[in-house]
Amino acid sequence: MPEPYRLILVDDEDEARGRISSKISEESGFVVVGTAGNGYDALELVERLGPHAVLTDIKMPYIDGIEFAGILRRDYPSIRVAFITGYDEFDYAREAVGLGVRSYLTKPLTQEDIAAFLSRLKAELDEEIRENYDRERLLSRLEEGAPLLVESCIASMLASGSPAGRK
Repeated sequence: MPEPYRLILVDDEDEARGRISSKISEESGFVVVGTAGNGYDALELVERLGPHAVLTDIKMPYIDGIEFAGILRRDYPSIRVAFITGYDEFDYAREAVGLGVRSYLTKPLTQEDIAAFLSRLKAELDEEIRENYDRERLLSRLEEGAPLLVESCIASMLASGSPAGRK
């Protein structure tokens, strides 16, 4: 089984963090590598743990979820962000979309909510990894073949007597 994706969970309520964390199973392809009670502490975790994704509450002390997501988008654009919130307000959802947030989940979260979200996120991350692998493989083959291509072109020009091959 491939190594699971790293996830950080951010919520100012200890109980909520525990409940959500307990609903993230190994089979999801994710592991919670850290939790934080506010965006300030979460930024420190992000820097130290390099997560693939962050699930964050919107309303928190110090740095709220909107500001936190903006910082992540600016400084760590590859990290996927999803909001979890008890607020079902359009303004939050609109800001979330503007920040490239992947999902907007409202509390209380069920096992099915979390599983569906993580399944979509895993498929997206898996596809990105596949694309990066294919791109790297293609570039590697191109780098390996470039000297042969140049050599072949030069030999062809010399053999044909083209102006580029004459002295």
